[in-house]
Amino acid sequence: MPATPGTIDDYLAAQPDAVRAALQDIRAVVHEVLPGATERISYGMPTFDLDGSTVVHVAGWAKHVSIYPTPASPPELVEELAPLSSGRGTTKLVLKDGIDLELVRRIVRALAAERAA
Repeated sequence: MPATPGTIDDYLAAQPDAVRAALQDIRAVVHEVLPGATERISYGMPTFDLDGSTVVHVAGWAKHVSIYPTPASPPELVEELAPLSSGRGTTKLVLKDGIDLELVRRIVRALAAERAA
């Protein structure tokens, strides 16, 4: 993969099949939850903005995909994400476990609510 891909499509094209599929599913969920979201590469990873403000970044790794940042609320979601979070603002979704797209929806909704507050 180039040091900095130019577009999210470039980023996805450079990923292994399983990672690409998971990221494509997450991308679709982001656009479902955030109609009108725009896409760009920031910090070398796919980034989704709404109304000029970053809502969420995603990244592909060998055995997982990551969502940045981890939401700070609501408390029940924070508790649910604790085993998946690095403690440094990263939620890791392990590919072999399957990607829970409903959980991704809830994460994106929470992040959008935080940005709107």
